[in-house]
Amino acid sequence: MNKSASFTAPLLASRLLSSKIKELKFLWNGAAPEAGQFFMLKPPGARTFLCRPFGVASAENGEISFIIEEKGEGSAALLALIPGAPVELTGPLGNSFERLIPAGASRLALVSGGTGIAPLRHLAARRENFEPPRNGAECASSINKIQKISFFAGFKHGFNNKTINPLFEGLLPLVEHFVFASEDGVFPELSAKTGALSCKTAICSNHKGFVTDSLGEALKKEKFDAVIACGPPAMMSKTAALCRQADVCCIVSIERRMACGVGACLGCVVKTVHGNRRCCADGPVFNAKEIIW
Repeated sequence: MNKSASFTAPLLASRLLSSKIKELKFLWNGAAPEAGQFFMLKPPGARTFLCRPFGVASAENGEISFIIEEKGEGSAALLALIPGAPVELTGPLGNSFERLIPAGASRLALVSGGTGIAPLRHLAARRENFEPPRNGAECASSINKIQKISFFAGFKHGFNNKTINPLFEGLLPLVEHFVFASEDGVFPELSAKTGALSCKTAICSNHKGFVTDSLGEALKKEKFDAVIACGPPAMMSKTAALCRQADVCCIVSIERRMACGVGACLGCVVKTVHGNRRCCADGPVFNAKEIIW
């Protein structure tokens, strides 16, 4: 398990992804976080007393980034920062996808909803150094190397080409299949001929509707060793149900309001078949079959 630490880091860059979503990048020289782990963030001197939890979107070359959507006073304060501003970071915290993916997994489906794309993007980026745990996990396959990643990214509202490019920058070369699902039917240009969202290395497609619709169709045609989801509760509940029907291991990252981030306050309880669990310390990543939706 990675050791967590609290420190103050300068904001290196703030990149607008949509009207209320930005990617914030900080200087980072600590332990490499695993995909699915999170940090507690707080601007020094902020009016909000408690830190806010955010999953890691990327961590490389001495930098770490988070995708943050404005939802309240705390997130608004973070999004208002300009490069150079100091921010209090505590982490990495929690467990990770890498600790629950079945030993020998070869084919993964990653399913995101909205800003839930952040930790899954990190997982795809860590693919080169990924080694599934050999712990006799249930539904483990006999193959010990990931050979294919299918990424299903869902959004309530589509993006124009200008805003979608930063969000998926560098992601497509890491996956073999990419599906963009938009409930309003607005899509980025999925073409190698444009600079908006190039699919030179991945098979790309669009879907108008819920991202779980696309996943359901894929589960009928393909065999995945595990499906990993991060997004709104309704999306993950539906994903878990589809995986039960297809008899596929499903791993989810649960979001809760947090106060301490280390399991001391018991303020982020998740109801499971094993009783109440702490999202911050026992999660945020769980096997979906344990969750009481």
